Amino acid sequence: MATQTLVNLPLEVKTEIINWLRYRHDILHLIQTCRHFATIAMPLLYRFNVTHQGSECILWAVTHKPTKGTDASLKDNRSVLQLAIGNRGNVNVEFRSKGKTEFITALHLAASNGMTVIVQHLLQSGAKANVLSSGFRAFKYWQPRFDVSLSVKPTSEVYYAIMRTKWLPMLLPMVHQQHELVSLLFTGGAPAYLGIWDQDLAEQRQGFRALTIYHVYAAVTHPVSLPEHHVEMYNALFQTYKQHVDTKMKFWSEYAPLHIAVENGNLPAVRRLIGLGANIDVQCALGRTPLMIAILEIKQESPEQRRVMLEIIQTLLDNDANVGHISQAVAKETPLICIMTRHVPCWSSSECRFLITIIDLLVKHGADINQQSSRGKTLLHHVCHELFHTTAHTKGLKMILNHIVEKGADINMPVGSGMTMLRYCISNVKSVTPSRFKLLRLLNADIGTHEVDDVLDEWVKSGKLRRESYVLSVLKHHARHISNLAVYKAYRTAFDQANVELLHQLAALLPPPGDASELVAIALSKQNFFQQAIELELHFDGNYMKKGKSYLHAIVYRLMNDKSYKESQAIEDATFFVEHGTSLAIKDKDGFDVIQIAEEELKHHPKFLHMLYKARDRQRMTA
Repeated sequence: MATQTLVNLPLEVKTEIINWLRYRHDILHLIQTCRHFATIAMPLLYRFNVTHQGSECILWAVTHKPTKGTDASLKDNRSVLQLAIGNRGNVNVEFRSKGKTEFITALHLAASNGMTVIVQHLLQSGAKANVLSSGFRAFKYWQPRFDVSLSVKPTSEVYYAIMRTKWLPMLLPMVHQQHELVSLLFTGGAPAYLGIWDQDLAEQRQGFRALTIYHVYAAVTHPVSLPEHHVEMYNALFQTYKQHVDTKMKFWSEYAPLHIAVENGNLPAVRRLIGLGANIDVQCALGRTPLMIAILEIKQESPEQRRVMLEIIQTLLDNDANVGHISQAVAKETPLICIMTRHVPCWSSSECRFLITIIDLLVKHGADINQQSSRGKTLLHHVCHELFHTTAHTKGLKMILNHIVEKGADINMPVGSGMTMLRYCISNVKSVTPSRFKLLRLLNADIGTHEVDDVLDEWVKSGKLRRESYVLSVLKHHARHISNLAVYKAYRTAFDQANVELLHQLAALLPPPGDASELVAIALSKQNFFQQAIELELHFDGNYMKKGKSYLHAIVYRLMNDKSYKESQAIEDATFFVEHGTSLAIKDKDGFDVIQIAEEELKHHPKFLHMLYKARDRQRMTA
């Protein structure tokens, strides 16, 4: 009865009741009483919602998923959206989280939920397709069950970019290959950008960094065949924005789409991007080109993937990829060097044969087998370093080394520091096995003449090197290139250490220095070494003075202070020097000759004194 009374009220009274109830939030109860009130009150209810309740009705329309999940089942969503829009609802309303850190629009949510008819209605009602959301966190905030499973590798550059950018509405449809949605959004004015790092989308400076349609296209595998209208749509999409085909991501790698396509082994994408005018030698942050990325990736792939990657390399080369490019200072690579840049745990012969194919392909297209990186290293240097420090499965590496030498690789070209590979073997004798040295020698490896002195110095200081006959053979081969200074330093080491074995090894390799006066003085101070030293027939000045003392002075002082130095030995040593021209008249720094000191300090060595007297008499007679 009460309901019938309300229905029969005049329209003016009904409107007044609605206006009065509106402020008590009981309007819903009134609508439920009859259809007449609903017809009048519903628009006011929606107007109140979009004005005072943050457009919850629009949010519901773009997030509520019917059980069936088809466009046909979105009838209620569309009805609610139409009512909201028809009653002053803003299709571009920006929903914000409580802390206002996350933000998103209705178009983002509808597109992410695959609501084609809702997206279409929003666009027809003026929704902007070139607005941003705050990205992944925004979707998780408004849709806790939001599934972000992507058809890109979780470890890929594009995946990380998606997780860290602010999204545009077309990002997820593009990733999930929802072609109808992509078509609608493209027609509705969606830009080439799908995700950006900067807040202001309008500020597109030179060098603007963004995740684009081309990056995502390059990262996902597309069906072999698409309906004709979708093919035409993608052709139009990619042609429209082709000025962005080389846009790089604002990420540590700064990959362009062509880098992504190559890294993912996406041959169709590589061909399409090149057809759109992509720079064949576009550089990432490390200065690597797509060709270098392809070569780096090839060792990580399965045999089938390698075949595809080989096709990609061939495609890049056929389009004039630069085979002589050198990357930036951090990487310092050439395409040839990239073949050996990434370590392979097991260098099987089949893998190495495949790498040889790549080498031959690059050389065929003009690569210089001896091109040096900015660090002065060639492909051969990298092969050698890998071979030197790999303990197993070296057959394939030896195969590569032999092959590139046959192709003209210079086995004796030094690296930027000036070191040859043979010198590297010698300097790293503790870690490089003799078999590697022998392999290099079979390939006619040699040290440079500028390295001979340093090799001699290392040989003198290392007992292990001196035990290796192959090092001695190299030094003998270069004996004529050893400087006088290096010879002297080598002998000086032997004399300082009183090393008889080293002394004999040196004597077999090199003649003693032309002036061995200082060496003789050193030998004289070493116990049980002097006699070994003078067997070499050293050339010296008998009247040489060291620290103000002649050789005879040194013998006197040693006899005075060294109890192990026997008088008989002192007589023998002094006789040697007298016979080699040492004068007894020489005075030391204090003005005393040898006999004066001996008479004062060596009275208990009469035989020694007697020898000195006789020698003095002979020298006076011949004077």
